[in-house]
Amino acid sequence: MSHLLAEKTWPELQKAIQERTVLLLPLGQTEQHGRHLQTGADSIIAERVALATAEKSNPSVPVLVMPTIHYGYAPKMVAQWPGTFRIRWKVMVDYVADVCSSALLGGFKKLAIVSTHGPHGDVARLAAREVFDRTGVGIVVTQPHTFALPVFKKIRKSKLGGASHACEYETSLLMHFGYPVDLTGTDARDSVKVCNEWVAGDMAGSGKVSWSTWDLQTTSTGALGDPSCASPETGRQCMESIVEEYCRFLKYFREMETPVR
Repeated sequence: MSHLLAEKTWPELQKAIQERTVLLLPLGQTEQHGRHLQTGADSIIAERVALATAEKSNPSVPVLVMPTIHYGYAPKMVAQWPGTFRIRWKVMVDYVADVCSSALLGGFKKLAIVSTHGPHGDVARLAAREVFDRTGVGIVVTQPHTFALPVFKKIRKSKLGGASHACEYETSLLMHFGYPVDLTGTDARDSVKVCNEWVAGDMAGSGKVSWSTWDLQTTSTGALGDPSCASPETGRQCMESIVEEYCRFLKYFREMETPVR
């Protein structure tokens, strides 16, 4: 059975609405990911996470995966490498809000965004507020790396600063998915050097302020982190943790009763 919304007819979607199906919207990006990683890495991860979650959670928690959003906002600095597509952030907020509002006004009541591109966390949260004002329905913004953190912290081989962009975490996931990744010549040269109480600088960091890593340092490879120690096994363990946590959360999310407005 397909878990893709785009492969359903409208009568099938009407039935899905009646069954209180949860929608997942993979929010990715197409941009350079260093010399070694595919430009669609963010979109690939978002879609793989959403599909794996749908497959594992059904039928106890019915889930449908919406078509992936492949293009979005990226800092101008990132466009110095080919393969980076840039959509103005204001346009992205409106676009994501329009997509989500369409699903809710069409009858669905539970929708979670699966955001895998750093700047899109902010975009998705702004869009979620717009959606709530339009429809009275609150959607949820999720980021897979937060569900992977407990496991990744235990098994990572890179030092703090090694997991930001095209790093050990993302590279390990793509290797686990079976994509060809050549780590020849990769190293820790572009690991994030500013990791302190103020600036996280790493997906496992705990900074107190929001400060774009691209503004803090330059990169010779396009990566921010250390991909050289990535492995399919690290990717496998992270992915299993991510999917397990998504399934647990979606069960809670589906059962959660919010005030009728």
